[in-house]
Amino acid sequence: MGLALQSAMITRRISYFSLWLTLVALGTGCAQDGFDPSTDKRDPDQPKFQNTTPSLMAASPSRMSVGDTMTLIGDGFIPAQHGHTVLHFVGTFTDEDGVPHAVDYQVQASQINEGKLRWKFGPNVVFVPTGDKLGRFVGSVSVLNQMNDQSAANATLISDPLSIEVEVKPSLIAEAIYPVGAGCGNMVTKTLGEVPMGFTVRALGLREGTRAAPMTFRWTFDRSQWDIMEGNGTFDPFEKLPKEGSLVVEDVVESGTRSTVADGGERSFLVKAKQDILGQGTLNIKTKKPPEKSSGMPVSVAVSAVDGSGRSASLTLEIKVHDVVQAVWDNKVRIAERFEPEKVSDCIPGGPIGVDVSYTESTHFSRSRSVNLNWNVNAHVPVAPLGILAPHNTWATFGATVNFSLAFGVNVHEEVSTSESKSLAMTGHIHPGEYGAWYRQITRLARIAYLTGHTVCGETYDLGQAVMTDWLFTPDLAKGNSCPPQHQLQPAGVFDITD
Repeated sequence: MGLALQSAMITRRISYFSLWLTLVALGTGCAQDGFDPSTDKRDPDQPKFQNTTPSLMAASPSRMSVGDTMTLIGDGFIPAQHGHTVLHFVGTFTDEDGVPHAVDYQVQASQINEGKLRWKFGPNVVFVPTGDKLGRFVGSVSVLNQMNDQSAANATLISDPLSIEVEVKPSLIAEAIYPVGAGCGNMVTKTLGEVPMGFTVRALGLREGTRAAPMTFRWTFDRSQWDIMEGNGTFDPFEKLPKEGSLVVEDVVESGTRSTVADGGERSFLVKAKQDILGQGTLNIKTKKPPEKSSGMPVSVAVSAVDGSGRSASLTLEIKVHDVVQAVWDNKVRIAERFEPEKVSDCIPGGPIGVDVSYTESTHFSRSRSVNLNWNVNAHVPVAPLGILAPHNTWATFGATVNFSLAFGVNVHEEVSTSESKSLAMTGHIHPGEYGAWYRQITRLARIAYLTGHTVCGETYDLGQAVMTDWLFTPDLAKGNSCPPQHQLQPAGVFDITD
């Protein structure tokens, strides 16, 4: 079994096969020479977390547009490692037409610390079923501390309600965030790099655009997150689009309250860099490829609208861009096998006065690090609907392109040798009348990265694991009254690496 794993190399597997390597929790950190992953100890007597009842003292602001953030101040909010906080709104929302709507709404909050929460109001006017009416909410908000372990005592505790009023100001709401031509739904929150995108927003509480009094939408794209290129239009061919900073795309709407900008198409837009007009024409809008070893790159588009009377609203649209296959190492180094300790030097007598010795070995050992890909047999879905941007329909094709050296933090193609190992740079002293001998123990280590697949429409799939084989060398200067002396190294064995 050891020889088979020693010769394992990175391979491309087009057919899926089941996961066979599991995990052991025997330490954290890098597998540097001399590191013993078995030293990880956990205190079994550590007291269990006890949930407490939170208190809520203030919430602001009282006037909000969709996309604004409410801050809530209190005490005793559950720490994020033990659970999450939920806001519970109860009351009445009276819309701009004077129609009352009963509200009983819960939403998870973002925790800043044990005394502060934040909630982003959205994705629309959540106090009314249609999500598209301005008005005023009058009622209360409470905070729920919910433990991850819902079977525990006091798993959910709720604060006393805090009376609040919230006026909903003119807003923009997102109606569509979508990869162009991919057949996805209207609202995509995750996608891939180098994907053509489109966006639609609608204004609430602003005057409809007309020919006499149009509504102007301004879409701002950060060039570090988006590839924006002009199509056919009046761009000066000698004027290049800036590679840094932001580009503003203007859409003048003469009918209605909606604006759509998208990759391709025949619509023409005015494009600016700051206040400088670059020209007018059709657009190509694509996500940039995320950096390597990222867990996804957050990107955003800021859009504002001004009606004919000068009233305005704004919104920031946010999505996350992933690689097709993402490898995340859990930062654990597991012991897969310990080999029998081997005596690598002759017996060394201490003589009449003792002797200082340095590690020496009569034979060297070297092995190459390697990565074995184990694909989840259930990951059958195509990488991209309709084959857009991806002619292949297997994850393995993309998995073979992952930079595992970045994922694992070491060069996975490097050879490891006892002749160059720093952990073997050891010295010792043999006392008079004793004998000494150098022993070496080889340990096979495993690092596991979990593979996640992402599609252009934002679905995620558990693809399996990438298992890296690494090697550790441990020396020991055995000493005794006879030759050969007995070493103090660990017994050999193959270990079940299941967490």
